[in-house]
Amino acid sequence: MQGGVCINEWLCRQGYLVLKEPPATPISLKMNMVDWSRTRVWGEGGYYARVFINVQGREPQGVIPQAEFPAFRDRVQAEIEAIGDEQGHPIGTVVYRPELIDRECRNIPPDLIVYFGNLL
Repeated sequence: MQGGVCINEWLCRQGYLVLKEPPATPISLKMNMVDWSRTRVWGEGGYYARVFINVQGREPQGVIPQAEFPAFRDRVQAEIEAIGDEQGHPIGTVVYRPELIDRECRNIPPDLIVYFGNLL
């Protein structure tokens, strides 16, 4: 498979990331473009992505209650792992939880680290 996955475009299509105004052309996401009161997830990266959940009490405008965080993260992880190619075939995506692969995190780590597989 050739290509890449635009994680924030995918998050917008799923309704997880909400922008104040849709851009007229493809552009890099800037934090001031985001409607934080309605955004549940945002990401950074390309061939691998860092995915962040907008958790209450952790993020300035968090919307996901901490009690719902584990189940919500599981759901987002499963949906990302299911992203397919143009024909719907799996692309071998692997999603990691940072706390399971690196016990010493500096600052606030992403909630999920995504490696989109089989991309050239």
